[in-house]
Amino acid sequence: MIARNEMNFEQLSQAEAVKCLADGTRTARAIQEHLLPFHPSLTTGAVFGIVRRYGGQLSGQHGVSRSLKWIKGGNSFQRALEARLQAPDAQPVNLFQITEKQCKRPMWVGEPPIRERFYCGAPVELSQTYCEHCQTFLYEQGEEGE
Repeated sequence: MIARNEMNFEQLSQAEAVKCLADGTRTARAIQEHLLPFHPSLTTGAVFGIVRRYGGQLSGQHGVSRSLKWIKGGNSFQRALEARLQAPDAQPVNLFQITEKQCKRPMWVGEPPIRERFYCGAPVELSQTYCEHCQTFLYEQGEEGE
């Protein structure tokens, strides 16, 4: 097994490198600074985005530098997507099948291949992007972040 400080981060994608370092002991800024020589375009915001997309979570107190760590099943977004896929009106469709009369809420976490990316697909009116359930969920998520 290779020790973490001996890893060759040049050969890893940005996401893989961040996942290796987000173990709950480093802040997003520390991860970004550690990977900067290998991935010069990586920003602190990108570190946060990668951690969130892949089910990571912040630990520590609000307003204080918080460390990033992975918590299996700890991502509320991922749990909500799994629940939505079980709903009776959800008709998951991929990018090539979706029509203007279907909900366009992405139903994936992370960066899966295109063929594995599905959208809600529930029926909507022509002027709507999301079905009623997805609109409610997205509105509630916005309220939590404020």
